[in-house]
Amino acid sequence: MEAKTVRIKGTNFSNGDARLKKSASLQLDGVVEFANAYPNVTLEVYGHTSSVGTEKLNLNLSVRRAESVKAYLVKHGVAPDRIITKGIGSAEPIGDNNTKTGQALNRRVEIRSTVTQVEALGEN
Repeated sequence: MEAKTVRIKGTNFSNGDARLKKSASLQLDGVVEFANAYPNVTLEVYGHTSSVGTEKLNLNLSVRRAESVKAYLVKHGVAPDRIITKGIGSAEPIGDNNTKTGQALNRRVEIRSTVTQVEALGEN
């Protein structure tokens, strides 16, 4: 299985907020299903922000956003040790931070999946 980055549409956040919007559940429920179907997959959750505010504030906020997604996934049955969170701050914009629309696009979470190595049994 190849590592793939998924931008979770519907998980964009309000400015300065780390609470998931209600619209996020549909997308995140799909991530839960994926995690249940592939038990050897580790999920890497990356929080992002727009460039509004200081970088220190944005880095902290991006960590909180990633953690809010992790909390949702754990609440819905994904083992916490399968989820790694990281805050990116405003370092990787996908939208123009000079516009409100671009800023909204940048307030997001991305999830990458990686396969955990499983040792073959019975081989010396």
